Amino acid sequence: MFPVPVIDTEFLFALRSSDRKHSKVKEILERMGERRGKAPTDLLIPPVVATELVLVLLSEGKEAEVVRKTLDLVRDISDRYGLGFAPFSLDQLKTGLSLYETSGIGLFDSLIAGVASEMNTEVVGDDPDFDIPGIKHLTFIRYLSRLKRS
Repeated sequence: MFPVPVIDTEFLFALRSSDRKHSKVKEILERMGERRGKAPTDLLIPPVVATELVLVLLSEGKEAEVVRKTLDLVRDISDRYGLGFAPFSLDQLKTGLSLYETSGIGLFDSLIAGVASEMNTEVVGDDPDFDIPGIKHLTFIRYLSRLKRS
């Protein structure tokens, strides 16, 4: 049995039907829905992912009310398909900041990688920035393949 992986923020953005990765994420959620009850959760949403979602939406000019509704949708999808929320720790941030200094990837990806590192789990997402030493990374297709086998 594997530790529960954490998602990259692109997973949440791919919930939009207009996103090019929507079909992959939709298939993952459908598979998770079928597995509901076999495991408490198959994926975790780190707090930093929710924070990045909020900041990106606000920077795109979305009103705070729209962002709140988006967060409600994330919660609804989480409840329906069994996504959990990852615990938060300062060690995750410290590890993420160390990765930010040494890996050359962006701040939020570094912080997400720090969560995965501290939780000894993988990051699920298609962003190749997570292919750095010490970070376990699964693309959407590889994660879906794992779900199908379990």
